[in-house]
Amino acid sequence: MNDLIATDEEPRDHVESTTSDGVTSTGTGKRKRGGIAFPYDDLDAAVAIAGVLHHTFGGSANTDQIAAAMGQNPASGSFTAKMGAARHFGLATTSKGAMHATSLGRRILSDNESQAARTEAFLNVPLYAALYEAYRGTQLPSDAGLEAKILALGAPEKQVKTARQVFARSARQAGFFDISSDRLVKPAAGSITAEESADDQIVEEKRSSEIGMKPALITEVFKRLPDEGKPFTPEDRERWMAALKASLDLEYASPVASTRTIGERVTPSQQRQVHEGQSAT
Repeated sequence: MNDLIATDEEPRDHVESTTSDGVTSTGTGKRKRGGIAFPYDDLDAAVAIAGVLHHTFGGSANTDQIAAAMGQNPASGSFTAKMGAARHFGLATTSKGAMHATSLGRRILSDNESQAARTEAFLNVPLYAALYEAYRGTQLPSDAGLEAKILALGAPEKQVKTARQVFARSARQAGFFDISSDRLVKPAAGSITAEESADDQIVEEKRSSEIGMKPALITEVFKRLPDEGKPFTPEDRERWMAALKASLDLEYASPVASTRTIGERVTPSQQRQVHEGQSAT
């Protein structure tokens, strides 16, 4: 079964396609050398296949089982395209009549590894890797120019438009258009997700609320504590403790503190006593 299939607009027995070994087939049994492999469905479709394999069947299933789980006709062109996409992106392999999720297919389903896995999957496609290398750091050409390049790389002439459209969708789904919509920029492997950023904000807000009711001078001293795991030498600790003691004396123990009313500002000379200790930390 060819990994690339005909679109709905063209009969399946008259359409050129590119097999997984990079050979172009005319669909009539004749084969010619020089094609380049690419999927006829996008990265999200491939991820959906990997998800069914992993979550529904524990990693392996046959075509009929996958189609049934997805509510698809196993003989339909759209389902065949999804299966081919899963292979092209490296999310699944086939053997002995069954499809198996790969290590990459499992990683792409993980929240912690999804971005890096999507980047790897996108570049697993020979056509996409070639386009990325051709236009790295430069603006992509127009649709017509991109189709001309895809044709030059070996895609069947009748399928260059579909190849371009699927390429564009997959690039967006893999994060290559996150920075600019007209050039391919490889996503950072360690990108912080929106969920992680929100969690960090919640932690910071909680920390701020816990110290928000404390006097301003003491709050400032505690803000200067190094983060957990960072160096904090004995000399730094001694200077920090001196700053804390000065703040406590000003706020609670000194005559100045006892005579100040709530909201009264600390004088510059009093602030210098604290800042001299803080600046050392």
